[in-house]
Amino acid sequence: MLEVMMPYASGEREFFRLSRLGYDFAALFEMLYAAGQYDVAYRLEEGTDTLHSTLRPAAFAEMKARMPDKKKEERKASDYSFRILKDKDVAVMDFRSFNNPRRMAAFADSMFSVLGKEHIGNLIIDIRGNGGGNSAVGDVLLRYISHKPFRQMGKGLARITPTTLRLTDYPGLKPGWTFFDGEGEDGSGLILPLAEKRYKGKVYLLTSHMTFSSASSFAWAFKHFGMGTVIGEETGGMSVSFGDVLLYRLPVSRLACTISWKRFWLYGADENDIHGTLPDYAVPQEKALGKAFELIADE
Repeated sequence: MLEVMMPYASGEREFFRLSRLGYDFAALFEMLYAAGQYDVAYRLEEGTDTLHSTLRPAAFAEMKARMPDKKKEERKASDYSFRILKDKDVAVMDFRSFNNPRRMAAFADSMFSVLGKEHIGNLIIDIRGNGGGNSAVGDVLLRYISHKPFRQMGKGLARITPTTLRLTDYPGLKPGWTFFDGEGEDGSGLILPLAEKRYKGKVYLLTSHMTFSSASSFAWAFKHFGMGTVIGEETGGMSVSFGDVLLYRLPVSRLACTISWKRFWLYGADENDIHGTLPDYAVPQEKALGKAFELIADE
């Protein structure tokens, strides 16, 4: 099935294409294998016995009705949290989504105050399943752990058309091409770290192939500016990529589509060598936390 579906997935890396199949599997399955019923054989984990079952197809609305939906406030609360493992001299921050810079500012100030009071010498930031969001959230956190001025984006290119104006509704945009370079010859445009509040301990960042978008640019800046050690897998987001996705519907079929109108180069990215953030210690994502504990214990 994967071999048949792979031509419908695009991407720079095979793991990226496989992740796209994960998102689009239901649609591709319907397109390629539509049937009135499905006879499925399950192989048991132990032994060679199999179980057989006949399943009928279900409409998307029916499937969605079966899925539990978290409340909005619960989703907000789960964007980021941390826990302290006193016996290991470690704090683990679960960073699940890049939402709400103001809330991150309050969270980061509180977390680093606690780490300072508890004299915690190691911080692990986990973005293995983080699909991104607002990059400004990452800037807030990076100011507490960077020892020098930094920036996530190096430069960008935007193509603005009448359709872009209609879909974005941003004031001040004009049709045409726009290029922006964030640094400048004198180093301006870089973000200054919080010298007085900066975390003095060691920082470890856990990544995976499912680390995308703003989470990937966060990881790139973290490594490029030497803020700590990256452990896990190459991020799914590439060093040069398209972004700022616009959502629209085709006028006749009403199918939902997306298209980006900007291209981004992460800080220091090479157009001829496009890749995600490469870990300092490459391990499967499920082993990344254990590897971080191992490195801390060996200090």
